[in-house]
Amino acid sequence: MQMQTATIGAPGNRYTPMRAGGTTVVWGGTKSSVAIAATELEGSGQFKVVQPVLQSGRILSFPFGGCWKLHVTSGTRTGDLVLWVV
Repeated sequence: MQMQTATIGAPGNRYTPMRAGGTTVVWGGTKSSVAIAATELEGSGQFKVVQPVLQSGRILSFPFGGCWKLHVTSGTRTGDLVLWVV
């Protein structure tokens, strides 16, 4: 699976955070939908969402900023991402 987001911040800055208010995300490398179970690492928030893959992109919004872990599942594939969200 692959996650691609729109450019969000200064060019060349590898560690620019995602925005809590919504970032367009496109998922690839799989043929079905992507289920996301997100948990804020300080334990104060969580959410679940299902998004289609290889579309023009869907908005992924977080309830608030912080360090978030996304457990992503598509078919038999799973993976974890840790993101800094502002």
